[in-house]
Amino acid sequence: MRVLLVDPNSTLFPELQIPLQSLQGIEIYCAPDGGTALEHARALGSIDVLITEPFLKGLDGFSLQLEIRAFHPDLRTVFLSQNDLSAYAHALEDTCVLPLPVQPAQLLSALEPSLSAPTQNRKPLKEGDDLGPFHLLRDAGQTDLTQRFVAVQSGLNRSVLITLLQPDAARNPEVHSAFLAHAGAKARIVHPTVLAVYEAGELNGRTYYSSETIGAPNLQMLLDRGEKLPIPKILELAESVGNLIRHLQETQIHHRPLQASEILLPAQGIPRVVNPAAAFAESNGPDAAQETLSRLGNALFGLLPQDASLTLRTVLQRTNASHPKAFASFASFAEALHLAAEPSSQTHAIPVPLTQPQGLSPIAGLSLAAAIACVGTLVFLFLQKSSLDAPILPPQIAIPAGRYLIGGPEDPPSEIAAFWIDQTEISIDSYARFLLWRKNNPQKAALIAPANQPPNLSQLPDGWKNWENLIESGTLSQEQISQMKHPVTGISWWNASAFAKWAGRELPTKEEWEAAARGSRGLRFPWGDTPWSQNANVQPEGSPKNTLGASGEVQDQKDVSPSGVLGMAGNVAEWTSSKPDAAKAFIKGGHFRESLVPLDSASTLAIGERRPYLGFRTISHTPPKP
Repeated sequence: MRVLLVDPNSTLFPELQIPLQSLQGIEIYCAPDGGTALEHARALGSIDVLITEPFLKGLDGFSLQLEIRAFHPDLRTVFLSQNDLSAYAHALEDTCVLPLPVQPAQLLSALEPSLSAPTQNRKPLKEGDDLGPFHLLRDAGQTDLTQRFVAVQSGLNRSVLITLLQPDAARNPEVHSAFLAHAGAKARIVHPTVLAVYEAGELNGRTYYSSETIGAPNLQMLLDRGEKLPIPKILELAESVGNLIRHLQETQIHHRPLQASEILLPAQGIPRVVNPAAAFAESNGPDAAQETLSRLGNALFGLLPQDASLTLRTVLQRTNASHPKAFASFASFAEALHLAAEPSSQTHAIPVPLTQPQGLSPIAGLSLAAAIACVGTLVFLFLQKSSLDAPILPPQIAIPAGRYLIGGPEDPPSEIAAFWIDQTEISIDSYARFLLWRKNNPQKAALIAPANQPPNLSQLPDGWKNWENLIESGTLSQEQISQMKHPVTGISWWNASAFAKWAGRELPTKEEWEAAARGSRGLRFPWGDTPWSQNANVQPEGSPKNTLGASGEVQDQKDVSPSGVLGMAGNVAEWTSSKPDAAKAFIKGGHFRESLVPLDSASTLAIGERRPYLGFRTISHTPPKP
């Protein structure tokens, strides 16, 4: 224990020397004033106890205490004074005040809390050091309380993770006791999924515990890389974590919520998890099992393959605690998940009539050429003769009500009501149907015009005459039929708003758009927080502009939001209903003519403007009809 004594008149040290030196393991340092005492404290790196008069020349005792606590918050201060200090009560919190002349018994009693703290080695550890039988190989990160190393245990020749209590933290008896209690709780778990804790104790003056470690990617790493997992692996992960939570509940072992970064996926064998046991439950914290279910469901949703059914996606959405049909337990979640994964419940997320199936790659789509050739003229007949009151629209994805991270990191979460959003942007063939309806119903068309729409406004996208001639002539080629599934572009905000009203839907607000794109975790990109331009239909870094175009096959990339919405980071930018003023509207999302931008970015454009990279999608505030 280090004691710093400030003795301006050289009278205190002789008086206190005998009782102080009677203590074992004590280091005593003396300074004549506050400034010199602060220099000593900084040079020593840390001080356990400060003994001083409060009223010193220059740097007074109160200020000295604050300065030292700035870099050593566990400092204990003993003020010695002949004066009444009641007027300084605000500065005396967590201190001890002794009257002068000080009695040895009183001083020893004041030092007792510091004496009872465990003695810790203050020498910093680094890679290559030895700690007892452990050779430290690699720094695995640290916090204010702990430091971790991957190490090799000699004799057993096994790889372990060493978790060390930081020396300053270990000097607090409560923290020291809690650390060892948590290690003991972890050691009591016997489960094939959990990384085991081997031993705990003291080595070379350092408090530690050792645990099993394996080299395997975790779910957060997979999410950040935009990877997807097959459905059987999704089910295996859910079952493994569910079995562990049930085991912890049955054995009444407290645990903290698991994070995606703590769920490991070895190349061989079952999934493993970092040991979550705790000596006691967190007070006023979230229910650990429910929070784990929510975090796991959110991670698994982001790892779903592109062809995962809407039923399966819906089940994983219900793990969110804010969902109106949130699961009450892991058991009910597991039952619903297995039912959703049965072949009879599989409904492909993107049913596409008449044109190239979106689930296929461009090469696979060309293999359908012979089948499509005979229906080239049917597009015109379908559009003209079928019921034009039933629009062709993309399937919609449910976005549950809840708190979402909208805007920058400094912005507070926003409450968003539940809504349903188009899985893809509105396509050319959908918009063609709208134009034909307008042509056949001019009086009804006038009724769906947005308020204050300019008179004689054209609803035709830029360059539409080419499509109109081809459709009416019924001479669409195989390639053109496929292109009709591409997003419609070159339309104004007025055009997009009129289409949405005709379809019985709306344009999303920029907040709704962002909630659907970023999910409950507030990702910067649909696949995670890493800006990988290859995951979206955008301009690769350093490539010449205008070399790409809008695509109808965005699901062949990894531009899929946590909710399963496609093409929000790239392909085409999208109009929203949000307007900073009467003349402009916000645009969200990246597009094929620019490099990748984060999902929280936005721009504005005059509502009458048209761009070849700008389209839209719609939302509903009521569930879509089956």
